[in-house]
Amino acid sequence: MKRTIVLLGLSFLLSIQFTLADQVNEGNGHWDGRDHRSIVTSPPILNIEEKNLIVTFVDPLEDLTVQIFDVKGVPVYEDVISGIAGETYPISLENEGKGEYQVVLTHKFGWLYGTFCIN
Repeated sequence: MKRTIVLLGLSFLLSIQFTLADQVNEGNGHWDGRDHRSIVTSPPILNIEEKNLIVTFVDPLEDLTVQIFDVKGVPVYEDVISGIAGETYPISLENEGKGEYQVVLTHKFGWLYGTFCIN
């Protein structure tokens, strides 16, 4: 019962995010905590709103490295962030020009990457 409520709540939150922002296109990667002695958490959800990349934590997560690269592979942002479930972490890309960017998430549970555009 509790799991059903959590899934319904998550679905509601996701539907709001999809209507308010452009989602980051998923790439590839591997996110799995079986090699660790802690509870596996879900990776965060990434959305782009104007010139802000919004990181939404689905589950609590510590020490997530976020890297953003421009189309030439030049790093434009890097930081290690943490958050609790439901928390959002905005990353301003106000100084970046229009174009395609790649975001890479690295954590002890694995790594993921995706692309997004700033229009």
